[in-house]
Amino acid sequence: MTVKEFSLLQGKGILLYFETFFDLSPCIVEENINKLFTSFNQADNSISKKYGGTGLGLEICKNIIEKINGKIWIEGEVGVGTNIFFTLKLPMVTAKLKETKREEVSKNEDIFVLDPSHSMNILVVEDNVVNQLLLKKMLSRFGQFKVDVAENGVQAIECIKKKSYPLVFMDFQMPTLDGVSATKIIRAELNYQGSIVGLSANAFKEDYENAIKAGMDFYLSEPINFDKLQGLFKKLSEEKNFPQFIPSQSA
Repeated sequence: MTVKEFSLLQGKGILLYFETFFDLSPCIVEENINKLFTSFNQADNSISKKYGGTGLGLEICKNIIEKINGKIWIEGEVGVGTNIFFTLKLPMVTAKLKETKREEVSKNEDIFVLDPSHSMNILVVEDNVVNQLLLKKMLSRFGQFKVDVAENGVQAIECIKKKSYPLVFMDFQMPTLDGVSATKIIRAELNYQGSIVGLSANAFKEDYENAIKAGMDFYLSEPINFDKLQGLFKKLSEEKNFPQFIPSQSA
């Protein structure tokens, strides 16, 4: 299942548009589609002996999605396969909550931000639309970054060929070309000298080690939050000679 699109709802929330994986089982005939959203029904009851199931799954999904103001529908082509789509309307995280995160940092600890007199190009390599949006929003709290997005490793390579990015955020698992493989190519073939930060929901030691071996400088476990980015920018300033990042009291 992937997020195909999203749109902001006039500052009141976000509308997400999901598409399920492509169904390689026999396609649902159009006249049977409505049956799938009623209890104890399958498009072809003869397949229940082969595939099992009670015929309740989609009806339950429909009830849940509609109760939170979403929609669900099915599209398919006979002999090819079936896709299931649905939308969700969700609230946005408020600025007040983000300010609370700032207050959690010790008053004696400097918050490292981008020097107001500088701008910086950043490349976010991430196939998940929601993660793209959240990371861009959080980065905006630290300074005037110019953020470009690539959805896989192949796109990332093309972006780096055309533009200078001092900092790249690279997701591990992506279609077409994963982040670890892309990082190896970027380092070896493009001779990229900037910093690459690995992103992954797998927070195991071996994932960190694989990231470093591939040529990544740092590794952040997802979900990303204010404190993790703050720690990253402090390390970039102290360990990777990024003079653009300065303590907020100096900004």
